[in-house]
Amino acid sequence: RVIPLNKNFTIWEILASYRLSLRNIEITASTYIDGGVCCLSGRTAAYRTLILRDPDFQTKFANEYWLGKYHCHSGDDKFLTRWLHSHEWKTYIQACPEAELASTFKDNWRFLKQLLRWTRNTWRSDLKSLIVERKIWRRYPFVAFSMLDKFFNPISLLAGPITVGYLCSMPNGYLPTWVVLTSYFIWLILTRLIKYIPHFINRPQDVFTLPIWIVFNIYFALLKIYCLFTLHIVDWGTRVGADDQGEKEEDDSEIFLVKNEIVDKSKKINLKSEEDEIKKITEKEKVKTKELKKEKILRLNREMDIERGLNNAIEIEEKLILNSNYVDNSTHLSLSRSKTSIQVNDKIVENGKK
Repeated sequence: RVIPLNKNFTIWEILASYRLSLRNIEITASTYIDGGVCCLSGRTAAYRTLILRDPDFQTKFANEYWLGKYHCHSGDDKFLTRWLHSHEWKTYIQACPEAELASTFKDNWRFLKQLLRWTRNTWRSDLKSLIVERKIWRRYPFVAFSMLDKFFNPISLLAGPITVGYLCSMPNGYLPTWVVLTSYFIWLILTRLIKYIPHFINRPQDVFTLPIWIVFNIYFALLKIYCLFTLHIVDWGTRVGADDQGEKEEDDSEIFLVKNEIVDKSKKINLKSEEDEIKKITEKEKVKTKELKKEKILRLNREMDIERGLNNAIEIEEKLILNSNYVDNSTHLSLSRSKTSIQVNDKIVENGKK
């Protein structure tokens, strides 16, 4: 199913949703009828590694040409499907809600470029399957019939409007013009409503865009005819860098030199960035060492202040003792204690300085 790129669906995404709903109906029907499928979607398919590791497959996959001279840049999903059909591999479509995947499409006029690419790929691949390889006729006859039916779709799609226009232009027609137009319009609406019932169950609001889808089908019929006569255009069209540049394409040697220059420049840039980081780290370390030195100086100053305070207190105590008239054993003991305390304090200060 389709999910919008933004909050709301654009008309281009609604048209893509119509196409995807029709594709889901077709591949489910072909899977249950004869087990085949016209195209395995590149976004939703899973392959056995044994298939992709085959050297023959890899060579032909990378060197697919249309008419032997136009190198195909797209159509990988059609090539893979055709390879499976021609090499007796089995395919299966899981058509159930548990296996439903959501995808996005172009939400602007570039969706028409996608249609151009898909339609050309379908023409090229189906012609190879039905005319060149021809194994699909025996193995999957219903898929082969559906491919052949799509060849004539533009004629059948354009036959209706052409017939209605012819009947309306007749001067003495059997039916009035309004009857012809009304009946044709009702016929288109009813048949499309029945055909797209699964789509309208999920998105009933798209009923109002059904007339736009009908007009778009007429445009698509003309587009298919145009693509049939432009199969030599094998470019991707909507993805930058997916197509060859022709004469502007550079040689491998020049590309190699450019890559080497880019690598050298990147190395220089990396070296400069590393040097800058080293400088930043050294600057941070210098700042840290300065802060540590300041802290050490502050500690030493505090210890010096403490030492000075202790010395002053001892001097005052000694003066008081000497000036007093009362000297006895207690004074001698106090002096001895003060001296011992001074010695202890001196040791503490020395340890602090260390």
